[in-house]
Amino acid sequence: MPRAGLSQVDIIENASLFINEHGLEQLSLGKLAQRLKVKPPSLYNHIASLDALKDQLTLKAISLLKQDLLKATVAKTQQEALQGFAHAYRRFALNNPGLFQATLRNVEDKQGEIKKEGYEILELILSILKGFGLEGEQALHATRSLRANLAGFIMLELNEGFAMPINSEESFDKHVQGFIKSLSNF
Repeated sequence: MPRAGLSQVDIIENASLFINEHGLEQLSLGKLAQRLKVKPPSLYNHIASLDALKDQLTLKAISLLKQDLLKATVAKTQQEALQGFAHAYRRFALNNPGLFQATLRNVEDKQGEIKKEGYEILELILSILKGFGLEGEQALHATRSLRANLAGFIMLELNEGFAMPINSEESFDKHVQGFIKSLSNF
């Protein structure tokens, strides 16, 4: 029996909380229905499938991340903007680990808002990299490298891969500075 007042917004919000607690890979319609205290078929009144729900989560995650990144980079020098970008990216991931996982999904084959939001983040990165003299294919290579560097560090941190008693914030700062220095190699 569907719960009175259940909406797509409720489903996405609860799915967001679930993936932040348990990870995107653990999400299933059965587990989400259990959390919402409804039968799994009730969810189909609001979402088409698990893949459609993951797309909604990806859209939410990318939109929230984009807002954070824009705030962290506005009216700054290129170096300050890149540092702000990196730190905002990390903060978002540490505060929203499941939603962060959703941002790592490929947006290239998506339609509509997901691709649009993803490309707006790409445009932000490209505008920052332009300040370092990188454009075109060079900037795209640097963008991939930035994303891989940040995501790799963050995934290790989220999975408690840094066990030594050394400040991870300081390590991250050094990591970002190293990336900035490497931009001359692109």
